[in-house]
Amino acid sequence: MLEYFKICVIRLLAIYLIIICSNLYAEERKIDSINETLLYDKCSSCHSLKIVHQQRLSKARWEEIILLMYKEHEMVELTKLEYNNIIKYLSEYYNE
Repeated sequence: MLEYFKICVIRLLAIYLIIICSNLYAEERKIDSINETLLYDKCSSCHSLKIVHQQRLSKARWEEIILLMYKEHEMVELTKLEYNNIIKYLSEYYNE
């Protein structure tokens, strides 16, 4: 009987951890969806986001890419905040 009780407690703890992790992930995605929307607004008018999503680049390389977009493709310049958010987002989720 004690063994059965231990198994039930372990299962309940596992379920509790899954729920907590799911909530944390949902909160994290909520914040990142803002940056994904920013990325969509600023980049998808010229090309598909599939191009962005398939890349795995360092922070320095993402910075170079943005500068290249300004220089060679006449991308509308981002505000300092937009630039920082996009670079942080890209280097966090689409890194090497």
